[in-house]
Amino acid sequence: MRVACLPLDSRPCNALFPVQLASWAGAECVTPQQAEMDDYTVPASFEAARAFLEREMPRAGAAVISIDRLCFGSLLASREEGVSEAEALRRLDWLADLKRRFPSVAFHGFSVIIRASISTLSSLDLDAYHAMTDYSTWSDIYGETGEESARRKAEAAKARVPEAVLVKYHAVRARNHAVNRRAVALAKEGVFDSLALLMEDAPRQGFHRAEQRALLRLMGGDPRISLRNGADEGGAIAVMKALGGAPVAADVIVLGDETGRFTARYEDRPFRENLRVALNYAGVVATPGAEKALVVICPPDGNQGEHGETADPAALSPMADAVNALMDAGRQVYLLDLVSANGGSFDLVERLTDPMGLAAYSAWNTASNALGTAVAQLVSDARSGRVNRTFLRERLLDDLFYQSCLRQPLNDKLRALGDDPFNLSDKPRAEALLRESFAACDHPLLQRLAPFDPSLPWRRTFEARIDCQ
Repeated sequence: MRVACLPLDSRPCNALFPVQLASWAGAECVTPQQAEMDDYTVPASFEAARAFLEREMPRAGAAVISIDRLCFGSLLASREEGVSEAEALRRLDWLADLKRRFPSVAFHGFSVIIRASISTLSSLDLDAYHAMTDYSTWSDIYGETGEESARRKAEAAKARVPEAVLVKYHAVRARNHAVNRRAVALAKEGVFDSLALLMEDAPRQGFHRAEQRALLRLMGGDPRISLRNGADEGGAIAVMKALGGAPVAADVIVLGDETGRFTARYEDRPFRENLRVALNYAGVVATPGAEKALVVICPPDGNQGEHGETADPAALSPMADAVNALMDAGRQVYLLDLVSANGGSFDLVERLTDPMGLAAYSAWNTASNALGTAVAQLVSDARSGRVNRTFLRERLLDDLFYQSCLRQPLNDKLRALGDDPFNLSDKPRAEALLRESFAACDHPLLQRLAPFDPSLPWRRTFEARIDCQ
């Protein structure tokens, strides 16, 4: 099977993971050439996307298409005004024509419901980012309850946002919602064999909730269309779906969420709902006792903070014991570490008898980003009949060591040098400091993960690329 993948953007999670996991599964995933890709704040062109898809359709068995990449040029560009609503819809209509010309190629689309707030492209954006989140949240609460206190809080937050930022925000929301409505209509017409609507970073309430309700009405229960939290995992899990094959059996074990009410940070619904939708989308069937076990570790107190903001570490011991027992029994454990957001838990991993005995580890960014990556690897391993130990090593190095241990000290060093971790002026210097940080870390697990080469894909430190040798 050859899958043509138009990724959300050029970061490894979007452009590299799908290629790696498809290759491991014995398939081929092709992505645009480097010159056809975006670069941080510089979007890719529609002409490049069109050229790529036109070039690949005659040889592809399936296509995975980021609608945000097609219509706007990248995820970051989807939050900007560079493309008008009319032009974005014209690009979607071109895609519909492409499907008519290649009806035997399965089209799997995914589209992002824009986040509650704005992008943070420099440290100066942080105040407006937090204010916009509050404005969105309290506006939605006021709309639902009519409470005067909510209205006052919404107005106070709105006053903290520069007028130009507000105008752009509402215009972009309206345009992107129109694109998602058209994407749903095209799916119902058969242009997309599947369409995943992915809600990126969002609190439980905000302007996005009304948009979701409208989209759900349009979907009308169509089984080809799904809606869940996520964004950056969308391409990897969609490529695994595109490969097809028999359903994959996995024992799904959720620890620390006995009530089923745990809602992860940056997400707007109980995590179990996202888990159910993602598994169904990927063709994974919950099967008690199966050899593969997807083990989800939730925060012991139900509150997911940023890494380092965890509850009593001792509360993780029973969960670690359960994971150890599964590995001792010879089960393949795909560990989803949701103890905190934006990085893994050393308190959890250090309680494992042998972290290298895991089949997979995922803990990066939001809970659903981590979920989709773990599920994609699980499906890839099932198709190959082997566990991808290289991908495991790279995720431990990135999700655990970089995100939880090294990124914040690296940011502090860069700020002391007068640089901005959100918009690096000297990327080579930052990468040199990154390599020095790994070299100076003497954790025994890190030594077992060598050799590897860390780098920064963009001019910021939010994500790293780790290549294991």
